[in-house]
Amino acid sequence: MTTDQILTRFTQRSAVVIGDICLDRWCTYDPSTAEPSRETGIPRIGVISTDTSPGAGGTVANNLAALGVGKVAVLGVIGQDGSPTTPLAGPAPLPAGSHWTASAGSSHRGVSS
Repeated sequence: MTTDQILTRFTQRSAVVIGDICLDRWCTYDPSTAEPSRETGIPRIGVISTDTSPGAGGTVANNLAALGVGKVAVLGVIGQDGSPTTPLAGPAPLPAGSHWTASAGSSHRGVSS
């Protein structure tokens, strides 16, 4: 079987990703906004924007969606630390019919695309 034949069949497949889900945070810095720390005098560089995306199992799910897998489901646990109000959405939308299901303590939240 060739690579093209394998990739063509991805649209007919379903996948379930079970595992840890974390929120990756990416910061963009601007050195021109640097100012010295009051405590140490070491320059602090200002954050000018922040982006978030699902990490760990979320990255796997987004990669499967980007490869064209027909249906992707994610099942995992989200901790109560960090930013619990930040929406769980990734750079690659999951295919139609796919969904996120996550548990945060005793409450459940899901995001559908």
